[in-house]
Amino acid sequence: MNTLEIQLHYSGILKRDRFEKLPTGLYKGNEGIVNAYHLFNLNASYRVSHSTRLTLGIENLFNADYFPARSQWFMIPGFYAKGKGAAFNIGVVVNY
Repeated sequence: MNTLEIQLHYSGILKRDRFEKLPTGLYKGNEGIVNAYHLFNLNASYRVSHSTRLTLGIENLFNADYFPARSQWFMIPGFYAKGKGAAFNIGVVVNY
């Protein structure tokens, strides 16, 4: 009855650099460069018994240091926000 399930999820953003800068050296509105980043998330669950399951989730498994695409192209100082670092959650599911 013991069952282990593991899922690995990937989200990737590729580099975008297709716009010309203005004479000021800046880009227009949402035409900025977007640097590539790659994120992996892991989900696992283990059925201990017919009614009990343990769960584990890890976001940003390799703790990538990145700015989300939306933060990169917004190009206004003070509005940059780094992406979420590695985070995990654990749980127990009991069904009666």
